Amino acid sequence: SLIAEIGVDMDQFPNQHHLASWAGISPCNNESAGKRKSGTTTKGNRWLRATVGEVACAAVRTKRSYLSARYRLAARRGHNRSVVAVGHKILTIVYFIIKERVTYDDLW
Repeated sequence: SLIAEIGVDMDQFPNQHHLASWAGISPCNNESAGKRKSGTTTKGNRWLRATVGEVACAAVRTKRSYLSARYRLAARRGHNRSVVAVGHKILTIVYFIIKERVTYDDLW
């Protein structure tokens, strides 16, 4: 389902950050003069956002994996922000897997 939404041609995205922005999974850090403003993510491809969110929720429940270790952020920032952070990391991993044609090797 990720490949159905993204495609296999990664030349349309200059880097992984453009893919995350297009999907609407890029984290928003809107801060000015020490005040944190609205931190909502942008509207992107709604089907891809839903799929990445579902994959991220499943990934954080696995034991002893790199993606579940990234979920530690939930203690400070909450569940939803942590799922967006893990989803962003998943899209980055998918981008490089498709572009470089390599297999995924967990860092854990």
